[in-house]
Amino acid sequence: MTLYRIGSTGLEAVPSTTYQAQEIFERRDLQKILIDKIGAIADGLMILSEEFGDWEDSRRRLDLLCVDRQARLVVVELKRTEGGGHIELQALRYAAMISRMTFQSAVAAHARYLAEKHIVGDAGEAILSHLQWEAEGDAKFPSGVKIFLVSADFSKEVTTTALWLREYEVDIRCIRIKPYLLEGQVLVDVEEIVPLKEAEEYMVRLREQETEVRQARAQGRDRTRFRLIIGEKVFPSVTKTRLLYEVVAEALRHGAKPRDILDGVRYWIVVDGHVDTVGFMVRAKESRLPESSTDFVEKFHTGDSELFHVNDKTYALTKKTNPKTEMEIQKIIDRFNLAGVSYRQIGDDEPMARIEGTA
Repeated sequence: MTLYRIGSTGLEAVPSTTYQAQEIFERRDLQKILIDKIGAIADGLMILSEEFGDWEDSRRRLDLLCVDRQARLVVVELKRTEGGGHIELQALRYAAMISRMTFQSAVAAHARYLAEKHIVGDAGEAILSHLQWEAEGDAKFPSGVKIFLVSADFSKEVTTTALWLREYEVDIRCIRIKPYLLEGQVLVDVEEIVPLKEAEEYMVRLREQETEVRQARAQGRDRTRFRLIIGEKVFPSVTKTRLLYEVVAEALRHGAKPRDILDGVRYWIVVDGHVDTVGFMVRAKESRLPESSTDFVEKFHTGDSELFHVNDKTYALTKKTNPKTEMEIQKIIDRFNLAGVSYRQIGDDEPMARIEGTA
């Protein structure tokens, strides 16, 4: 990334520099700057300790130990070098070592920090205030551990490692603080490069989808998907539930009656009148049908655009499927001569077979 200023001749590149060239040091300068302005790298952080090393059999010291408002401990490791060195390996060690820290240990560490800085205040009250807790034990502490790697730049090895760790739900971030020199003044561009916001949102959605699939499998749901064609309309990927719905809808468009298509109370809820979703829910509950319990909305297609209106009655089709559902779909296609309907299971190697109704 290049930083520009608007000059008399247009955009003029601001030359980058290094902390070494400007005689800016990690502990003496960068660390002090971040202590004074920790919000530059992330919102909602409170510094618990500087140069934290309260563990047995180790002389290693963590640059900055923080806590966010969700009671997650935050390891902040600094490097002024361009590549970041082995910053991620150090930070992982520290994250593991503080992961079992208790609330009282955090209070003790912060009390020492306040004393070293000659700051008057109660460490415990300060932490409670930051977390917006009334007392210790209001929630789990710590609720997790985050890692912030802060450097002038990062090698590909560091960013690749960070991205790989994030795939395993380790909350690790790379924050670049690149120095520039403008008319004798050092400017710093602060940018979170791992994860990129767009990439993070994508990964969150991906994890949510994976979680949904795992839960569905655990509950024994059928996640089979199909490619469906009805006339000129193509449905690239539909569930078995939606496949049944669309084929039934097509049969109704061909003049079939709902209970001629699928007969039985397990398939339909029907109420008198041409009503919308709200009216349907009211009348279905008033009817006291066994299907119209409080969770029937989850079991039947009840959206305004999903309800079927036939002869001054309103029908809702079931969402339930079973191993015999495809056989039922084939019977509907054959019985009502739905010549424009074709489908196949996604993932099948064989070419898509056209399923024709018979006269």
